[in-house]
Amino acid sequence: AALTPAACSGPSGAQRLPVVRAHASAGAAFGSKIAFTSDRDEPNVSAEIYVMNADGSGEQQLTNVARYNSNAPAWSPNGTKIAFHSNRGGGAGESDIYVMNADGSNVARLTNLTALGLGGAHFASWSPDGEKVVFNSFFNGGVDGPREIYVVNADGTGLINLTNHASDDTRPDWSPDGTLIAFQS
Repeated sequence: AALTPAACSGPSGAQRLPVVRAHASAGAAFGSKIAFTSDRDEPNVSAEIYVMNADGSGEQQLTNVARYNSNAPAWSPNGTKIAFHSNRGGGAGESDIYVMNADGSNVARLTNLTALGLGGAHFASWSPDGEKVVFNSFFNGGVDGPREIYVVNADGTGLINLTNHASDDTRPDWSPDGTLIAFQS
C-alpha cells in the first residue's frame, strides 16, 4: 500500500509531511543520484556499492573488493561522501563503517570495532550537520549478543555507546534537527 497523507494522521487529523531540502553546501549528487548495493557480479558472495542517476542512467560501480561485502550506502548531508559497512578489513563478523568520496575515491575506515571487542558495525547514518555517524554494532564481540547503537565523529574519533540492554537495537537514524536518534528495538 502506498503511504499517503491520509495514512499519516494522528488524533488531531492529518499530519503535515516533512519536506526534504538540500543543505546550502549540498553537492551535485543530492537528489539526483541513487546509491545502492548489488551482488550481481558474485551472487551470494560479494556485494558492491553503485550509484546511478535518479532516472536510472549513468550507473557506476564505486566499490570492488572480491569476496568481501560493501553494503548500506548512506549519503552525507552535503552529498560529497558515502558511509557504508564492509567486511573488507577481516571476516564476516568483522564488518566496520567506512567512508568514501561520492565518486568512490579515498575509502577510509571509520571504525575498527573488532579490535575493541565489539564485533561488526552496520547501517551508518549521518547526522544532519555531517559531523557524526550513528550505527549499530554487536555488543561484546559476538553475533549472538545484542546489537547496540553507537555514535562516532565523522573523523572516527569519540566513539560513544548509546544503548546497552538485552534487546537488539538496530537501524538508527537521526531526527531532521539532529537532536534525537530513532532506532528499532
